[in-house]
Amino acid sequence: MSLRARKRREAASFVNDLRVEKPATSGSAMSRSLPPELAAEASWRLGWLGLIYAGGYAAVHFGARFLLALANGGDVTPRLQDVFSLIAVAMGMAVYVVSRRHALPPKQLLNLGLGFQVAGAFGIAINEFWEGFPQHFTSSITFIPAECVWIVAFPLIVPNTPGKVLVSSLLAASTAPVALAISAAVTGRPVDRPLAVAVYFLGANYLSAGVAYAVSRIVHRFTTRLHHARKIGSYELVELIGRGGMGEVGLSRASARDGIWRISCKLASTASPPRTPRPACPLSRLTV
Repeated sequence: MSLRARKRREAASFVNDLRVEKPATSGSAMSRSLPPELAAEASWRLGWLGLIYAGGYAAVHFGARFLLALANGGDVTPRLQDVFSLIAVAMGMAVYVVSRRHALPPKQLLNLGLGFQVAGAFGIAINEFWEGFPQHFTSSITFIPAECVWIVAFPLIVPNTPGKVLVSSLLAASTAPVALAISAAVTGRPVDRPLAVAVYFLGANYLSAGVAYAVSRIVHRFTTRLHHARKIGSYELVELIGRGGMGEVGLSRASARDGIWRISCKLASTASPPRTPRPACPLSRLTV
């Protein structure tokens, strides 16, 4: 048997072992985990979000207070509210450091991010409701509180599975009533019109949690389908190398027991008879 015939036989037997997986479309199958690439990207975004949270919180609380003190000669004596603000800023910085040092795997870091969503919402709410419930909240239906923006925006920036997003969003929505109760207990200032306040939280915070859950389902379904669309059997298309009259050649990645292999994969042109993608010899080998 010639060398060319032997290579063709080996390639044919290798192609026959390929199995094209059917994308999971059911809600239970799609909600189990995120694709590895999406988890890594989301963990990177989580670090930037922690840094932005810390900087924004410090600017809004301490910066605004310092400017008002300079303009009006106000008191800059430390207060209990400042302690919560320092903790919130330190929490955001800690999330950034953990993300950039890769101290945790991406999936564990995303689970930590869910706790950051809840704690971050509490940090925003305690600063918002420390002086009591603002009257303009209930007088204007167009006003959107800061913690609601945080609840909805978080799963867009740092996506996770819909079930986890639902739990964390509901907990984050509950931090505003808890912050208001803590403020009333510490300052001795009673909550006026508690029924109106409860209706407000139900229509704003918990509605935002529902929106966050709906958004997470859309994002997760789209990214999961995109991930499966890029896969051919156990191979995942990474990028297009070239295109010619007989088809396209793409750079693919194949998982193996002893590592991850990068291979070239030839895809037949639509004008030609349908053929199974034929992977070529490994180009390089990456360490896991």
